Amino acid sequence: MPDIVTPKILQNVPVGKDEFASQSQEHIAESIKNLILNIDNEKTPIRLIGIEGGWGTGKSNLVKILEKKLKGKGYSFFLYDAWGHQEDLHRRAIIEELSDFVDKENICSTCDKLADIREETLGTEVLVRTVQRPEFSWAFFFSVLGIVCLPLVELIHESDIVKNLPLFEKFPFLGWIFNAIPGLFFIIAVWVIIREAFNEAKRQSQSGEKIKNIGFFFSCLKNKTLQVYRKNEEKNTTAKRINQLNPSSNSFKNFLHALDDGLQQNKLVIVIDNIDRMNKEKVKDIWATIHMCFSSAAELHNILVLVPFDKNKIRDAFYQEEENELNTANDTDKKMTTYDTEKINQLALVDDFIQKTFSLVFRVSLPVLSDWEAFFRERWTDAFKSVQDEIEFDYVKRIFDAFTKVITPRNIIAFINEFATIKLSGVDNQIKSRYIAIFIKKQNYILSNITNALTKFDYLKPLDYGSVKILSQIHFIRQ
Repeated sequence: MPDIVTPKILQNVPVGKDEFASQSQEHIAESIKNLILNIDNEKTPIRLIGIEGGWGTGKSNLVKILEKKLKGKGYSFFLYDAWGHQEDLHRRAIIEELSDFVDKENICSTCDKLADIREETLGTEVLVRTVQRPEFSWAFFFSVLGIVCLPLVELIHESDIVKNLPLFEKFPFLGWIFNAIPGLFFIIAVWVIIREAFNEAKRQSQSGEKIKNIGFFFSCLKNKTLQVYRKNEEKNTTAKRINQLNPSSNSFKNFLHALDDGLQQNKLVIVIDNIDRMNKEKVKDIWATIHMCFSSAAELHNILVLVPFDKNKIRDAFYQEEENELNTANDTDKKMTTYDTEKINQLALVDDFIQKTFSLVFRVSLPVLSDWEAFFRERWTDAFKSVQDEIEFDYVKRIFDAFTKVITPRNIIAFINEFATIKLSGVDNQIKSRYIAIFIKKQNYILSNITNALTKFDYLKPLDYGSVKILSQIHFIRQ
């Protein structure tokens, strides 16, 4: 009886290594490396390069291989994850992350100037914070003094205290002045009110020079008369970035040119990755950004742009079938021919659009049969330490091949990881690996139609019906 092995979950991330026998990715990376070096030596206008391949074919891994090849030659790779930023404004996100990357790598000789251009590109607004401090008006102050002094002066006048003073006996007019103090305060208060009303009316007047409407003046006079206190303003002015605005394409290009000038002898490769994971509308958005903002890349000297993409994904995004048109096309052969012609023309336009976007496009092809089988065995050995049963392993491999439309490194690793997960979940070790493989490839049907899956066996042909019981055991373990 074979020893029970605890499986290991494989990492499904780019490792920067070509693990297929044909070394096709290694050859493509070498070609791109030589092209990039020639571009920089000869100052050619080729600056926007596409890497085309199906989903999961290893485009990101190819970029990692290329990065290793150019390491030590003055090249820095900046990776922009379009999928991770699909809800962001792409031009703004690229500028922000690219600026941080350049600062961290210290590859730009004009960092201060670039920071200023970044702030100007991203935009600023002035935020004025006003603090209101209540302050009594002078008119109110003199009015209060007059009110307080009026009874006080009257009281002193009636007590004959002032009259008996030698100074007031010598200069009687001083008594008149003393008695007039409250009135003087009231006069000053009225003068202050009139002056402030006049200044307010003049300030708010359209001419700014003289008051044409006397009614407006009396309105200000009324307001100033009733105003107990006035508000004194303290202003604090701060600068703040506007995060909700997307820089224009022209501003984005200016930023790239400023960065290109500051790089001098350093080289920067901008990689726009994971486009094929985005939905259709988001693909259109990022593609428009690439086409508009990097169209002037030919004018740059130290910056190159790499864009891995899936042509079928781009076609799906830019060509949308109209359901009624499709239904109408099914009516007659003639209409179907018209529909097919239009569809072909639409796809041709998309291909033409791709060609106009990129100066060059390299293609990452699918692994050939011998390559994927060797890769499958190698990854299986990594997960389970060895192939313990060659017969069962051969069954698993053939089942994977039969039920997988397009074999890629990514779905090989995903399949083996799911197999390992089922093993870790406690499935009976007596259950053969072939049945686990069938369950993995057909689990969507089994889990959604469990009754039919255990009674109708068309999907199991040419397997024996005894496997139904085993598949049901796996199903309940997974549940």
